[in-house]
Amino acid sequence: MKLYSYGYLTNQSAINNGIQIAMTAVMVLLLCASLFRLYKTHGEVKYRELSLILIVGLLIMGFIKFDEFQQETAKESSFANAAQVVESVAKKLEVDTDKVYISSASSLDGTLIAVDNHYYRIVASDNSDDGYVLESITLKNPDIELVEAQ
Repeated sequence: MKLYSYGYLTNQSAINNGIQIAMTAVMVLLLCASLFRLYKTHGEVKYRELSLILIVGLLIMGFIKFDEFQQETAKESSFANAAQVVESVAKKLEVDTDKVYISSASSLDGTLIAVDNHYYRIVASDNSDDGYVLESITLKNPDIELVEAQ
C-alpha cells in the first residue's frame, strides 16, 4: 500500500508531453511551408490537400491537449483536497504535516492516514476541516511504501 506525504500532494503539477509538443511544432512548420507553396503555385491541389490534412491534425492535437488539461485540473483538485485533510489531521493530532501520510487523494471516505507508526481511518468526510472522524486502527502485516515529494 502506498501512503503519500504532504510534500508529494502539494508538489504535483502538470508535466508537458514533449513528444506531443514536438509533433505539434513539426505540423505547424509543415503547414506554414505548404501554405507558402500553395500561395506560390496558385492553388495547386496537392498543397491544398496537404494543408487541409495538417489543419485537421492540428485540431485533433488541440482537442487532445484540451482533454489532458481537464484531466490534470481534476487531478490537481483532488490532490489539493487531500492536502487540506492532511493539514487538518496534523493540526488535530498536533504533529507536523511532514509526519502525516495519506493513502488516497481521490476519495477521502475510508482513506488510511499514517502518523509515525499509528494508523487511522477516515470514517466520514465532506471535505471540510471538521467533516470527518479519525478511527484508530491496527494493520496486520502492513506492506507500506511511503511516497515522498521528488
